[in-house]
Order: sequence, then structure tokens, then C-alpha cells
Amino acid sequence: MTTQLIHLYRPVGRQSYRDGWAHLNPSEYVCSVKATAPEVVRERDWDEPSDGGAYVQYARIPAGASKRDKRHILDAIRALGGSGCRHEYDCCGCRSTHFRAKFISSRQVRIEFSVSFNY
Repeated sequence: MTTQLIHLYRPVGRQSYRDGWAHLNPSEYVCSVKATAPEVVRERDWDEPSDGGAYVQYARIPAGASKRDKRHILDAIRALGGSGCRHEYDCCGCRSTHFRAKFISSRQVRIEFSVSFNY
């Protein structure tokens, strides 16, 4: 099974930038997790240009994480989503991702995400 290392950063403080400039917002390093490759849950609907499909992957967090650490990990995973789009017009075709995450055991996180395109 293919795995990937994901470095997690959680938003902190005032988040004044959005979308394409979100990387300018303050954040702090939380941890790195080993995650499985994404598996397709729902294929992209090619008849609907805005649909990019839905995916799931699983991550294993470092041992010894406290409740607070786990909360920060979930926050950081959810923060992976977004667009990065800087266009001033609609229907640009830019990709957006939306992440959901929950613990399924003390060290295992289920990460669900969907992809959509701006059409």
C-alpha cells in the first residue's frame, strides 16, 4: 500500500486572508502524519463539470498525542481544504477541496474529501 507523509499546520490567530492568499495567514506546525493514498469513493461525474469526485484516506498520528493535540490535528486536516483561486471572475475552472476528518481509533484518522471545480 502506498503511503504519503503529510505535514500539518493549523490556523492560529486572525485569519484575514482567504482563498488564493490563505497561505499568508498565521499558522503553526502541528505534526506530520503517515497517510494512505486516497481511494475513490465516488467517481468524478464527467457530465457535471463542477464535480471532481469524493475520496477517503486514512492517517496514523504520532503516539502519545493528548486530547488537545488531537483537536489540533483535526483542525489542521480540515485546513488542508480550500481553493487557492485568485480569479476575479466566476467559472474559472479552479479546483476546490473540502475536507472532513474524524478519529476512528486512538491513533487512526479517517479523512474524507471532495473536489469541485468552479463552473
